[in-house]
Amino acid sequence: MPEVTFEAPAAITGDKTGNTTLNRATTHVNEAYSWASMRIESRRRDFARRYAQYRGNMNIFGRDTVQSQLRSQIWIPKSGSLLETVIPRTIGDNPKIELKGRREEFVEEAALMERVLEYYLHAMKFPSVLYFWWKDALIYGTGIVKCIWSYREEERKKDRAPLETLMNQGSQALQDGAEEPGYEIIVTEDMPRVVNVDIMDFFFDYTASSIEKMDFIMEKYELPLDIVKARLRAGKYTGIDENELLSHAAAARELAEDSNFKDERDRAAYGYLGNEGDSAKHRIDQLKKIVLYDYWGRFDINQDHKDENCLITAIGNRAGKVIRAIRNPYMDGQKPYVSANYMPVHNDF
Repeated sequence: MPEVTFEAPAAITGDKTGNTTLNRATTHVNEAYSWASMRIESRRRDFARRYAQYRGNMNIFGRDTVQSQLRSQIWIPKSGSLLETVIPRTIGDNPKIELKGRREEFVEEAALMERVLEYYLHAMKFPSVLYFWWKDALIYGTGIVKCIWSYREEERKKDRAPLETLMNQGSQALQDGAEEPGYEIIVTEDMPRVVNVDIMDFFFDYTASSIEKMDFIMEKYELPLDIVKARLRAGKYTGIDENELLSHAAAARELAEDSNFKDERDRAAYGYLGNEGDSAKHRIDQLKKIVLYDYWGRFDINQDHKDENCLITAIGNRAGKVIRAIRNPYMDGQKPYVSANYMPVHNDF
């Protein structure tokens, strides 16, 4: 696939004269997105054109869309045989990680850790993630996954006091009205998660050869309007009101053409759509959604002339408005993405 190259611009520093952190972060993220999207959009258009040729949707000159009776039902021929041979051999039987103790006294501890690891891998549905991760790597040359820590809480009613406690006339529980259980916060999930990232929604510092060396990474994604509202009310997002959220939800359909392309691509690459045959996913797909961008990279968040590892969330088309700017929440300060390359190229991500 031919590459379109651009002159690398000056270092992205953002507007240091803004009145607020969100204003400066908006300028910073806009510059990063404009820079990265030049390379990504050119490759995306080239991929879409070649995809249409392979699927028989274009004439030989690539000018007009046609509906040929000879439409191909296969993926790119060079990758087709690999998809049918490499993937079944590598992950067809749910790969298992074995831990072995180097010394005899470590055997039991290693066996225990192996069972714990096996539990978490299945709880994270890692075999399924691995399947699509490697399939993307074979189709596009690069597959991306995001490694996050998922923490969820729920408010639930407390259990009623045991009957023997209530029957005890002198019990404090009875005097305090134990028949009213009240509510408590229960942690329902506190574990790592691994999710697939669409390569078409991944924008990055293309001058670096690896994720660790990149100045920034941006991921585009959608969330239901109700979830964004809940986060806004909880104080996770700021600088925007609910009426403005509604306007962004109405404008989210501007990505309809993008979604249609992805739907046809997924039918060819994976044989089905994510919401086909699943009524729950289909209902979720019908919800009003908001387009968001997460920026992971360096930013002078305190105006002390020192760039720090940060997480910045923007909303709207082309990351037009920042609604969150915080330090990177992970202890190591790294970007939570891992790439897999089918045929790695030296000094080229």
